[in-house]
Amino acid sequence: MLFNPENWSRISRLLDDALELDPAMRSGWLEALPPEHADLREPLRRMLLSEGGCETGDVLPQLELLGEVQVVAGDRIGPYRLIRQLGAGGMAVVWLADRADGMLRRQVALKLPRMALVHPAMAARMAHERDILAGLEHPNIARLYDAGVDGKGRPYLALEYVPGVALDAYIRAHSLTLHQRLELFLQIAHAVAFAHGRLIVHRDLKPSNILVNEAGHARLLDFGIARLLQLELSAGAHHTHFGMRALTPNYAAPEQFTGRTISAATDVYSLGVILYELLTGASPYAPNRGAPGVLEAAVLEEEPALASSVAPSIDRRALRGDLDSILAKALRKSPVERYSSVDAFAADIERHLAGQPIAARTATRWYLAKKFARRHALTLVLTATVVAALSIGLGAALWQWRAAAAQRAIATDSLAQTRATVDFVKAVLTEGIDRDESVTLDQLLARSEMMAEAAAPSDPEMRAAATEFVSGWFMTYGLNKRADALLARAIEALPADRHARTISRFRCKRATLRAQFGYTAEAIATLTAEIARNRHNPETAAYCLEGRAVIARDLNDAKGDLAFSLEAQRRFHEAGAGQSLHDHAILLGNIGYAYSLNGDAKQAEAHYRQALDMFARAGRMESAAAMATLIGWGAANLNTGNPQRALDLWDDALTIARRRSPTGDPPPVLLLNRAVTLGTVGRFDDALAALDAAREVARRAGDTESVASSLNSKADILREHGNLDAAQALLDEAASDLRAGHVEPGTPTSLRQKLFQGRVWAARGQLAEANAAFTDVIDTYTRLGCCGGATSRALVARAQVSLAAHVYGAALADAQRALDLAQRAQGGTPFSNFTGAAWLTIARIRAAEQRPAEAHEAYVRAAQHLTNTLGAQHPDTLEAKARSLGSLQAARAESM
Repeated sequence: MLFNPENWSRISRLLDDALELDPAMRSGWLEALPPEHADLREPLRRMLLSEGGCETGDVLPQLELLGEVQVVAGDRIGPYRLIRQLGAGGMAVVWLADRADGMLRRQVALKLPRMALVHPAMAARMAHERDILAGLEHPNIARLYDAGVDGKGRPYLALEYVPGVALDAYIRAHSLTLHQRLELFLQIAHAVAFAHGRLIVHRDLKPSNILVNEAGHARLLDFGIARLLQLELSAGAHHTHFGMRALTPNYAAPEQFTGRTISAATDVYSLGVILYELLTGASPYAPNRGAPGVLEAAVLEEEPALASSVAPSIDRRALRGDLDSILAKALRKSPVERYSSVDAFAADIERHLAGQPIAARTATRWYLAKKFARRHALTLVLTATVVAALSIGLGAALWQWRAAAAQRAIATDSLAQTRATVDFVKAVLTEGIDRDESVTLDQLLARSEMMAEAAAPSDPEMRAAATEFVSGWFMTYGLNKRADALLARAIEALPADRHARTISRFRCKRATLRAQFGYTAEAIATLTAEIARNRHNPETAAYCLEGRAVIARDLNDAKGDLAFSLEAQRRFHEAGAGQSLHDHAILLGNIGYAYSLNGDAKQAEAHYRQALDMFARAGRMESAAAMATLIGWGAANLNTGNPQRALDLWDDALTIARRRSPTGDPPPVLLLNRAVTLGTVGRFDDALAALDAAREVARRAGDTESVASSLNSKADILREHGNLDAAQALLDEAASDLRAGHVEPGTPTSLRQKLFQGRVWAARGQLAEANAAFTDVIDTYTRLGCCGGATSRALVARAQVSLAAHVYGAALADAQRALDLAQRAQGGTPFSNFTGAAWLTIARIRAAEQRPAEAHEAYVRAAQHLTNTLGAQHPDTLEAKARSLGSLQAARAESM
């Protein structure tokens, strides 16, 4: 019979099934083939040579009818000479080979697909995969060195030859602990995740495709024949599909049996089966292997038994709970119910190994408390011992005496500083000014700076008060280098014995500034030391903790930002009732922003309202701190997906800035945030003008990071309008500024730069590069546990790449994850532009899949959110409304 690609798809799968059976069972298996495979019974019988019970290697001579030319040791395939056969399967045979053309002395594993002469487009396919996969360099992945078609039309792939044994054989030969087996599996998972980040799924993960050397180092094979997630990088191009289905039934996901979309979730499932076997020694499914179709039915219909119920008794307790939950999630029938990525799968295993709560389990209070106790068992015991000791006799008395002495010194220092502040204000407002003279704010600030620099050595309190006042103004308006110089000179000039508290405060303020100049590690070390030094001075400790929270925020460490901010609040209250409403309001605003980054919109809103109420009660609604709080509140609204409200708050802040700025320039961060948001709501011309203005103010202030951010945002608007060359030039300039400013890779500015660069690559059709950039951004946010709205935006961008590559399963998985994050970040607010963008992407995917009813529903939801956040005339809103009508008509036509 003639074997076309469709026949080969069936025979390859059935052949793999048969070869895994005992030879004595194969005859019965052949007779039990279902009617739809009856035409393959005789060819399969000839291949299997059932009378003698052949093994895999014996099948090869029977495959001439498939177009395969027989080969023996010593034969040449292209530039390679065959040495000995390493293995064979339904899809290919593998030989150890070396180059025979003198170009390079290196042994390789030469994979020879069995479809040798079946399809004329195979050569082009092999060349394409060679170009894509040659860059797949990872220490746990066997390299693809070469691929091509020889003079006889035989395709080949030259892979790195990896000495070692298959994973299952390695496990049998070594008595690995449970922890060691999990660590070995993480090597495999990280390698697969690396390939997924480059749009390549394996599709046939199994122990025989994973070799482990004696040092316990795993290497994955067969990425050389993996079907690419992205079939063609050029928009509109089409690849030939050969109809081959590379799968091994024991490790195949449900969608591989049913012919549905293959995605990264397919590899998640196969890894789940492998891990199940690693931990239990058994398969998740154990049907009668002699009957065809039984295993397939089990995978499609049966739920695997809990791993702890089938594992050896010694491991059952360790598997119960976390590992049972992890495996159950990885082995879900529906791809969207599994882990969203292999990285997420691996992260849960790492959390389990670290004794931390896992994502696959509901975070009940008891579960979290139990995890905390296990992680910190020794610390809890030691802490209990220390607390008991401190409560006894002289130790407690000595500690209390030292604390009281420290408090007396603080009180004395605070009184002196308060008096000095009053004297400073009097001097600034009255001395040297004639009765009829008008004095501007700029002149008052100039006089204050002069007093901060020229205060007599005999009056250090005056210098400290002036430095505190002036440096605060400089920092609020982005004049950070002037503030840094002023603080450095004051720290040097003030006598350490009399002004320890003030010097600590100045060191913390300066460290917060230095982090913005790229000296993050130095700044963190300084703040940590000052917080410890001021353990008996809660007011200064609170101030330094606020600075530490700012650095965490700038590094996208949302959990750290909130933890430091709440500890600052605790120390602030510990300092007593003498703290000012103004300082308390500043702290509340900082806590509000930290809650926003952690996705708690309700707490963020409550803290900001309380902060503004305190500024009003203190009569300080036009203070620099109140303006800064308005800026933060606007950013918090942007995080929840409400750009219109953010603009309103920033306009209020801008009104204050224009009246109070010491230089006439508003803070660069305010101008930049407002300009970016103008672009978000579709006011592109206004946004471009505002970005240029923000960049000039940032240049004057020496704020390199804001300059780079303005360039990035302008590039994104130009990209939106199709001006890709100009956009790329701005991105390159911004990248240079970020390097010059030593801006950390994980900061918001750096991640936005990477996101915008990915969008330009996507617009140029460089989908692999775009996907890698978006994946890096997503992984960074996920690792930090930060910024649901920003993560949602990056997931939408990656979904658009998969959609452009017609990989609908991966696109939909990203879009649905983006929707979940956006809705969580949205909190209690009714609408979000992030939620709208996720719905719009889901609608586009459903439309591409020819599912008009689902597309219509998603377009309607998108239009609701986008209308209420971006406005009725925004391009995305108009698209959602127009296409919702078209998809409704298509759905009605389909139902008729």
